[in-house]
Order: sequence, then C-alpha cells, then structure tokens
Amino acid sequence: MRTASSLVTSADIDDNATPQEQISVSARLELVLTDGERIVLLDDRGWGTNGSWESTTHEELRESALSVVGPDEPWGNETNEQAVNGYWAYLSEILKNQGISINAEELQRLPNVVELSPRLLARTGGTSPG
Repeated sequence: MRTASSLVTSADIDDNATPQEQISVSARLELVLTDGERIVLLDDRGWGTNGSWESTTHEELRESALSVVGPDEPWGNETNEQAVNGYWAYLSEILKNQGISINAEELQRLPNVVELSPRLLARTGGTSPG
C-alpha cells in the first residue's frame, strides 16, 4: 500500500523570471511516501519581489514558500473555510487519480518541510541553518 509520510515544498531560483524582478523563486509541492517516492501536487507556484537576495533570510524564503503552495484566498462569496477545504480536497483528488488514498483532513495534518535548493542557499549567503 502506498502510504503518505509528509509534504515537501521545494524552492529554487526561478530562471524564467522577468528581468525587473530582483528576486524570483519557484516553488513545488510534493507528497512524500513512506518508501521515499515523491508525487508532485503543485509545480506552478512561486513569487517575486524587488528586494535583494542579500537581505533575504532563509526563514523568509521558507515562510513565503509555504504561503504560495498553500490555499488561495477566498474568491467571490467563498468563505476562508471553504477555500481551505476546497484546496485540500483538490490535492486529495490529484492523489486519488494516482492511486493514493488519503482524505483532505489527513493530508492537511501532514508535516510540510521546506527544502531550499543549493542554488537558492548560495544566492542568499550560505547554507541552511536547519
């Protein structure tokens, strides 16, 4: 049986960024199975700012990465709760289509570890503290 163990958000420098953005990062959300296999859930997320790489901390990058792969803001008459529930149900459905049975509530409770790429760590001044 394919069993989930955690979520991983991977962040890297976005090579497709527009030149005016000084900082541009892409983010990908994956489910990690107990055997180490990773299943991509979202690979179209990211952010950019006019700040400088040198003044950006690893903690800021981690927080932003988690934010951009998380639920979107409610739209229209949707409540925040509906937006959050819809997001996790959507991810659960992606996994169901790949033969992995995990409901939205279980998925939401999984730990989400942020991995900053070596390129991103080097651009922001070194190695990750943790």
